[in-house]
Amino acid sequence: MIEFMRAGGWGMGLVLLLGAATLVTAVLFARQPDERRMSMIRALSVASGFSILTAVSSNIAAVMYKVPELFAGKAADAMLRVAMVGVGESLSPVILGGAFLTLAWLVAAVGMRRLSDRLSALPREALSS
Repeated sequence: MIEFMRAGGWGMGLVLLLGAATLVTAVLFARQPDERRMSMIRALSVASGFSILTAVSSNIAAVMYKVPELFAGKAADAMLRVAMVGVGESLSPVILGGAFLTLAWLVAAVGMRRLSDRLSALPREALSS
């Protein structure tokens, strides 16, 4: 796991933080569903998505900058191999962030079901006021 985090670079910390915050908020929402928590899940999900995009972009930019610098005048085969490994490592934030967002929205679905059940139990007059 440490190697996975290291492979993803500096952005993995932000992806981990925002992903964990999204998941915790989803768990709280599933326990006590209300619209404010759902709004927070949505906002944290967008922030998580942007952190994933930033981390992957930063990682790929670093690979594209460093590989030609390290392999100037050397065999293209070695450069291609290193670039492929670098791009593979650069995708680590997508894996971590995607896993967090998937879990968070699965948990949020439980909360949405509970919220729907609670709202359907209210009398019609309470919903229209």
